Amino acid sequence: MTLPIFLILSRFAFAQTPRVLAGPMLGYAEHRECLVWVMTKCAKKIKLNYSCESDTLIKGEVSYYTKSNEICDHNITKIIIPNLEPGKTYRYKLTLDEAHYKTDIPLKFKTKELWEFRKDAPTFSFVTGSCAYINDSIYDRPGEPYGQSPQIFKSMAETPGQFMLWLGDNTYLREVDMSSESGIKYRYYHTRKQKDLQKLLATKNNYAIWDDHDYGPNNSCKTYELKNTTLQTFKEYWGNKTYGQDGEGIYSKMQWSDCDFFLLDNRYFRDDDDMPDSLLPHKTQLGCKQLDWLKQSLISSRASFKFIVMGGQFLNSNTEQESYVQYLKERKELLDFITNMNIKGVIFMTGDRHHTEILKLEVGDSSQKNAGPTPIKEKKKKEKKNKTNEKNTTVNSEEDEPEAPHGKIYYELTCSPMTSKGSNVLKTKEAANPLRIQQTLVTEPNYCQLTVSGAKNNRNLLIKCYNTKGELKWEFTINQQELQ
Repeated sequence: MTLPIFLILSRFAFAQTPRVLAGPMLGYAEHRECLVWVMTKCAKKIKLNYSCESDTLIKGEVSYYTKSNEICDHNITKIIIPNLEPGKTYRYKLTLDEAHYKTDIPLKFKTKELWEFRKDAPTFSFVTGSCAYINDSIYDRPGEPYGQSPQIFKSMAETPGQFMLWLGDNTYLREVDMSSESGIKYRYYHTRKQKDLQKLLATKNNYAIWDDHDYGPNNSCKTYELKNTTLQTFKEYWGNKTYGQDGEGIYSKMQWSDCDFFLLDNRYFRDDDDMPDSLLPHKTQLGCKQLDWLKQSLISSRASFKFIVMGGQFLNSNTEQESYVQYLKERKELLDFITNMNIKGVIFMTGDRHHTEILKLEVGDSSQKNAGPTPIKEKKKKEKKNKTNEKNTTVNSEEDEPEAPHGKIYYELTCSPMTSKGSNVLKTKEAANPLRIQQTLVTEPNYCQLTVSGAKNNRNLLIKCYNTKGELKWEFTINQQELQ
């Protein structure tokens, strides 16, 4: 009779053992501060000890108590590490109650470098992608699984870059989830604890926006009755520094080196896609408050590149799918504002579409001549040619350099999907989109790496697209001077 009792006690003891369910994840980083996110179970107290790699005398400790009364339910803790030194790499370890957390993933973070008024802006890289669907057979629709290989997260973790920028649809609420708070929280929890995701979360700072599937139903707008529940859940699971104004929406701004990133919310304030302009003359996707914030922020920005980041496509006027094409007045208003105010260096970054492409729009030029990316096989040849070309460090055509732009130029990088199925765009009229840069269309699961480098006023943005295995599909370079 002692054996069953022993097994019961063993199971009870194991159930009470403090452990990490997901993370740790690096959130925002600043010169003097960094955020570490972690989800635990059965831990009353979480302690983080850190020390500087280059100066062991710089060290410290921060402690947090879990918030929930039910300590053996999963608990999310955001650990803010203050009073750090800029440009330093720190190693850290976690202690749950009195037990040290052990992992094969190196636990470290780096603060932003203080370069301003001292030297040229540092080179940096980051990875990005959208549409992360993790299969859950109990609640998925019948038929072939929609989610693809999660190996892509490992490839992204191993690709050099200081941070990961999540472009929306970072999880997919199912029909069973989106009708209740418990369903929404379950879906976020199910995605976050995916094993292959953990290294990417732990080794890069993570910034995120959302789109319809991690906000609510497909193509959802401001009428979604649980939008404040998903808003709160999004804030719990991500580590952005700020979210919206007056507690509304998730939009924010982050800076890295000499670049500004305007992380927009295209759902919380959005009018319904199908609402006719005749019935709603001021039909909006961003809402008046967010749109004003964006305009004011663009005017005050002195960044070399200004990344406008949103869930759905902005420049694409050749699609019947959900995009800014349903909000043409607001789209024109924002483009006119950027053009008339002569705001330089604007790049749009979007997800959603389940394919990757670069779109190019020349305002005031009807030719829409798009130079193709540098072919991989021609890379060495072009690099040699670039040594004598001081203005353009990468030639974007297989033949001659592109002609000087006629009017203001805008680019949009759409990067999607990571683990969702690819789109059928090749079977539609959009397959021949005249705005698309040649050879940049990818419909299989993929992700992108962006690198900003070069001297002041002559910075280059190198975009590389990789497949699930981390194999290079194409690369394309945009020079800062092209976006004047």
